[in-house]
Amino acid sequence: MEKKLRVQLFDEEGRLIDDRLVSQNPELSKGPAIPHKGLFRIEFTLDSKDDIEKAKTYLDQIIGSLPLGPKKLRKKLREDMSADTREELLNSVMGVAKDQDELIMLLREQGFKFVMWDFLSTFDFETLNIKERHKNKYQWMIRCQKKARNPKSDRYDPMLIFGIQLLDEHNEKVVVYLNGEFRESFKVSVPTKPKEVFKKTGMIKFPHFMTEEEREKFRYEQRLYEADPEKKQSKFFLRWKPYVENLPKPIQDKKE
Repeated sequence: MEKKLRVQLFDEEGRLIDDRLVSQNPELSKGPAIPHKGLFRIEFTLDSKDDIEKAKTYLDQIIGSLPLGPKKLRKKLREDMSADTREELLNSVMGVAKDQDELIMLLREQGFKFVMWDFLSTFDFETLNIKERHKNKYQWMIRCQKKARNPKSDRYDPMLIFGIQLLDEHNEKVVVYLNGEFRESFKVSVPTKPKEVFKKTGMIKFPHFMTEEEREKFRYEQRLYEADPEKKQSKFFLRWKPYVENLPKPIQDKKE
């Protein structure tokens, strides 16, 4: 069951001014947008000590006892980032994320998306110097500045990327490349239970015998069908579809 959180805010005269029903985990991670001085009612769904601690923090934030989360994370950065902005974003997400699920969620809010190294390597980023041992070991989150009709024409910012190992085993080590060079590695815990954000990365893995031209055509057609699910799929797409793997595989509970 997906946990939900309901927030109702009232003015000084007891009139309802805001009523939201949202997914609980992302809301608790982000915190309230602004403090509220009046009457409020919040409905949580708590099934662990971690949920209870997050709920306490959320209440302290909404009444102003604790500062809100970094404002840099509340507005998606659409423009080209300066070196200082990239540094601030890196420090913000690494300071807020309690596990890799939250890290992925925070980065997605800023326009980052997962790509495999074979796709990333098709872009001639002269300023990006990935260490050879990192290239295929990690899956990469890079900020998409502009999404085009053809994936090959998407515009990416290579000056801040995160390597997260989802395949073949999930690893707590996350590597960061800042301004084209390896910056440092962090240990960010892997979620103990499957979560939607962590499982749905949007990555695909091609069989080794597909040529780069065939991969480009498949990516292009897949985007067309995602935009229009009713569109008839081509013979080319149907022929290759059984050989293309959606990633990653669901995470298993550690108890299992």
